[in-house]
Amino acid sequence: MARLGGIFKLNDVDMSRFYAELKRKQPFHAIALLSNMSDENVVTFAVNRHLFPGVDIVADSSGWYPN
Repeated sequence: MARLGGIFKLNDVDMSRFYAELKRKQPFHAIALLSNMSDENVVTFAVNRHLFPGVDIVADSSGWYPN
């Protein structure tokens, strides 16, 4: 987590949310660390992906439809 925090500039709120979610989830279920990542963050992670086995970037669609 410390190495990921260095790459993505994670703040205390991000880390607290991640660890709280980690306590609630079943083992081997995915947990989101960040959302709405910048292209720069995606590229930086892609270059360093070999350092983080089990960590992956997953695209997800989201939308807000008020009507």
